Formats: sequence, C-alpha cells, structure tokens
Amino acid sequence: MSPPIVQTLLAADRVARSRTDGRCDLFGVFHALSLSLPTQLTFAVYYVLTGCHGNAELGVHFLDPADEVLAGGPVIVPATDPLAIVQGVAAFDDVRIDRPGTYRLRIDCGGDVLAERPILIGPAPPAG
Repeated sequence: MSPPIVQTLLAADRVARSRTDGRCDLFGVFHALSLSLPTQLTFAVYYVLTGCHGNAELGVHFLDPADEVLAGGPVIVPATDPLAIVQGVAAFDDVRIDRPGTYRLRIDCGGDVLAERPILIGPAPPAG
C-alpha cells in the first residue's frame, strides 16, 4: 500500500479549528526564528494529506540540528476515500531549544520520510 501524500506542512504559533465547518486558521506561520537561547518553544504543526489508502500511522516530529527528536509522536489517520483531503494539527508544548541551527519538522510513515520542513533558529539580535 502506498503512503499518504503530504501536501502541506507548516509551523505556526497557533492553529484554530472551527467546530462548525472544520476550517483551520493559522496564526504566526514561521520558517525562521530569532530567539534568546536557551528557551522553551510552544507551537503548532499544520499538515494536509491525501492518498490515504486505509488507516495510516504517521509520525509527526520536531528534530534538532543533530537529528535528535525533541517532540512529537504517532498520529493515526483513519481510512478515508483516497482522494479525500485530510488536515491535521499537532501541538508541541515547551520544546527546549538550546542552540542555533537548522531544526526540522518531519512526517514519516513506516520508516519512510514523507515530508520535511526546515525551521531556522538563530540567536536574538542584541538589544540596542
């Protein structure tokens, strides 16, 4: 069985999902941050999939520059029409960021990487 296709993978300060129609509003989408290090980072991951043939067990993870998993875990996507668009949100709370570098969001399935998004984290500029 082929793995799902990741159409979107984004990091944001917050994702709000409407209870009435299921739409998601993303606030503070980012791909690079300047932070006073070390720090704790809380954010959301928004993803959109298609091509789900049966139940799919995905891993949604946040990795440091040395490929160590800092946050995340398994996500079960229930069986749907393979042509359906499936959206999901994962919350990452109080992730410790110790050093600058290229961090990554990753979605994998059965050991295969389906999508990655780099998140560049650098030190905050000096106050001045």
